[in-house]
Amino acid sequence: MDNHLLLSLLQNKLAETEQEAARLREVAAKAQIEASIMEALARKVQSTIDSLIATHGKELSHQDYQETIQDLSETKSSLGETYSKQDQTVKTFRLPKDMKRIQYKRTKGYVKIAAQILLNYPGGLHIDQLTDIIFETSSPDELARARNSLLAELNRGVKEGRLTKLGDSEYFLVAPQLAQTSPTQISQQPIDIPVNSNSQVNGNHSLVNS
Repeated sequence: MDNHLLLSLLQNKLAETEQEAARLREVAAKAQIEASIMEALARKVQSTIDSLIATHGKELSHQDYQETIQDLSETKSSLGETYSKQDQTVKTFRLPKDMKRIQYKRTKGYVKIAAQILLNYPGGLHIDQLTDIIFETSSPDELARARNSLLAELNRGVKEGRLTKLGDSEYFLVAPQLAQTSPTQISQQPIDIPVNSNSQVNGNHSLVNS
């Protein structure tokens, strides 16, 4: 089998595997929230049981009984509200692939997207610049996750010879064998560089077209 075809198949398999892993992480996160709620409720019930045992079988007054039931009900309600808030956090959690700008949504592989962009910047771009160009994030946490994901993929692209770096820095360049390639030969997707990018990690890297 042709090496390029095999590499393409493996990259597609990698994307599918990572997507399934992300789905399972979301399921696990929701299950963890539910487990935490039940554990907290169990501790409260155990505390109530211990309190009743401590009375050595003494019969509770009607008022004590009502207060115990109300306390458990309020605890369950409070835990329910906490669960609702945490569940909403899980639902709004976005993976880096969900943060990609619309012009890159249909292009698979961050290395391919980066190479497409870097053809316009032979002097190279810093990882922060590439992150700002490729992703549209709404919080520092999202930006950090997008940056880390992109950096890991681009470093892998360097090891595979599809990109190069300026020494040990985090500046990336297109691989020499692609330097004379047009962006449309790498992908049919157009390159749109945000004019007013506002990086939340580091805004000190200017886009320089060498």
